[in-house]
Amino acid sequence: MPLHRPVHFESMTVSATTGATAAGPASRGSGPGTAADGNPSANGASTTASLSSLSASNGPVQTTPAGVLKYGQTLRLLANSHYHPTSSEVEIGIGVYKKKGKHGILNAVPPLGDQQEHLFQEDEYRVLDPSGQHTEGSAVQFGHTLVLVNQDNLVWNNKTGGITGYVGPRARQTNGEMYVSFHPNPKLPQPKSLFIRYGDEIVIDVEDANRHVRTYNKRLTNFKKPTSSILGGYICCDGKGHDLLCAIMPPRLQIHKVFVRGKTLTSYQFGQPIDITSESATVEVQFTHDKKVLLSADKLNDMAASGRTKHFVPLADGGPGGVHLTLHVTTASSTRSPDATSAPASTSMLQQLTAKLRGAPILALLKRSGLVHQWIAVGLAACIWVPAMLLLLAGDPPSATTQLQPKQQPFVQNGGRTLTFLQYVYHADAPFPDGHDHHEPEVPPVPDRYIRATKGDAAAALVRWKETLLWRKEEHVDSILTEPMPHFRTIKANYPHYYHKRGLKNEPVYYEKPGKINLKKMRTEGITLDHLLRNSKMVTEFLWSVLEKDDNQKCISVIDVDGIGFSDF
Repeated sequence: MPLHRPVHFESMTVSATTGATAAGPASRGSGPGTAADGNPSANGASTTASLSSLSASNGPVQTTPAGVLKYGQTLRLLANSHYHPTSSEVEIGIGVYKKKGKHGILNAVPPLGDQQEHLFQEDEYRVLDPSGQHTEGSAVQFGHTLVLVNQDNLVWNNKTGGITGYVGPRARQTNGEMYVSFHPNPKLPQPKSLFIRYGDEIVIDVEDANRHVRTYNKRLTNFKKPTSSILGGYICCDGKGHDLLCAIMPPRLQIHKVFVRGKTLTSYQFGQPIDITSESATVEVQFTHDKKVLLSADKLNDMAASGRTKHFVPLADGGPGGVHLTLHVTTASSTRSPDATSAPASTSMLQQLTAKLRGAPILALLKRSGLVHQWIAVGLAACIWVPAMLLLLAGDPPSATTQLQPKQQPFVQNGGRTLTFLQYVYHADAPFPDGHDHHEPEVPPVPDRYIRATKGDAAAALVRWKETLLWRKEEHVDSILTEPMPHFRTIKANYPHYYHKRGLKNEPVYYEKPGKINLKKMRTEGITLDHLLRNSKMVTEFLWSVLEKDDNQKCISVIDVDGIGFSDF
């Protein structure tokens, strides 16, 4: 059964594809490194010879690519049993069948079956050089002689006693201790590199077993007798059975501790959100196997300003793999600054008066349409006109102290930030877990007016910009100019509003006459408030898409209140 397909684990996702090769079905039978009868040939001489020629043709390797397996690192070996192939995603690697018999504990290929599953333990192997020639941290290559030490400090051994050809975990430095070598899957295209990467599909040859008898120094196979009670079968080294095809995977990493803002989270699990609102917050995640992820304050700020929610962060020591996470930035209402069109503290008295009076025609329109009760309209009018009159009568311009006061008040620019670690993955291109799409739509550059509106806070500006884009998408504003508007001419005839000429600084000028609105006629034609609001959106979009395409330009609005009196309130 092929191994080259996505493999999902709890809090972990990997994709078992052969590094630097084109993955194909892992078919069985004779082939390079396999005898004519279908049994593996000793030591995979054909594969080793082809890799030697590859090394000779390419010359010495100067650098170690990312994702390469290194001495001292830990791996798991995923294998699909020939006797009980799984059509679903592979979930567990080869390990130990802990049933003690006269032959001792043996290595097996999952699944074992419901009756024996509780006796199975998945193995994680530390890769070492038995000769000591390669130091920890150096790259592992195809054909290197290795010894694999599991989590219990045991190694593969083919001197199991009572039965021959089987492999079981035993103590080191004993007769039967197996030294092995990894070779590319002979049924797949030849790799372009000698380096072994996480995700590569391999076969495993026995190089030595510290015994005088070399009968069992063959390619590892998957074998079981018809009378065997376990489903997946055992691991053998005497040639019987079928090639043991494995995919090299990283160990299962679990979060040990999380350090954030001087606090230690010892029970954190993948998927739990962490509040990191502070600009100076740094986050350190410690995993099992002495791995960690570091997120400095600058790194978090860069991520927040990038416009993306989903991120891949590599492990601090260079691998293997990294962490998928999400960073959500929100701007609370209490942290919002005035928008780009609102008046600054030093705005003139006339401008402040104008801002007050602009609410009057809107209120009149609501009252005339019957949406607001007359006495409510009177109360709202008082809220508009009384402050306006007091402002007009006061006459004194704002003092310098008043102008500077808003700048002296504290301002939380970044709003809220929530960080969530989703899963460990062994390469950056691994898919995000269900519900977290890896591909995000590109966000157009944030306009300068959004930066000014948030007083230079790029992260907060980005949040507002994305909210605007989402609103435009939900309201279908991008296509509003091509949308049929059957009531356009009726609204135009009974609600005077238009653009006419430009101001001294080339600003487009918008005119509106709310006192001339013929609501009775529009009601007769079936025009509702929703139609008026949709028309207003269309008119505004026409301004910034056709008349004036500069997003940073201003617009002059002239509201002609002729025809509106106190009787309207």
